[in-house]
Amino acid sequence: MIDREDFITKKGRSRKFYKATCDKCGADRGYKRPNHAYSLCKACSGSINASKNSIKYSNVDYNSCIKATRIVKGDIKTHKRYKINCLECNKSKGLARLSNALKPCLSCAAKIRHANMSEEIKEAMKIKISCTQRNMDTNDFKDFSTTRRGMERREFRALGLSKQCLKKADYICDITGIRGHQLVAHHMNSWDSFPEQRFDPDNLVCMSKNLHVEFHKKYGFGNNTREQYEEFKAEFSQ
Repeated sequence: MIDREDFITKKGRSRKFYKATCDKCGADRGYKRPNHAYSLCKACSGSINASKNSIKYSNVDYNSCIKATRIVKGDIKTHKRYKINCLECNKSKGLARLSNALKPCLSCAAKIRHANMSEEIKEAMKIKISCTQRNMDTNDFKDFSTTRRGMERREFRALGLSKQCLKKADYICDITGIRGHQLVAHHMNSWDSFPEQRFDPDNLVCMSKNLHVEFHKKYGFGNNTREQYEEFKAEFSQ
């Protein structure tokens, strides 16, 4: 806080310096220029920064602290780095500052950006990548070399939805109740007949590979429904 009525002018300078006080404790901070009249004194601002640094993050290994140095305008400055895991995938991000504790890793950040992209931007990116791989200009683009189905299947694998489904089920087959042993993520409402549910995690179920083969032998491919899966599960439990 500054007092516009109480000011001085220093020798050889035409600028005015105003009386400044701390907004928190009211301590006298001397005479400051308006653009340098920060709201807090050094003691109060230091206590706030200390309280921020005292926050404990669950994904930080505080025992792995190291001191790193860097040169800024000729001065050597040190800062602390810690082993930090990503909050999204729990994979290690290496050594980083505490200010990066809540930031996702590069892989998760890319997935988040992709999820927030509009369909027009996604389509433009696919066209650009396809043209670059085939060494052609985007103006000469006519169609993709890979089918739409293949591209969506590749995107499904890249998002890791199958792994997420198995992990959510704790690697236990939904039909047999047996843990492990060659599991797959099955689309209850089929990929072809229900395109709006292709990337829906609630449409996936964990089941053993052998039962998955038996299911499609009985009901075929392409027109499968949730009702067929419930019927198949009920027959197996009898």
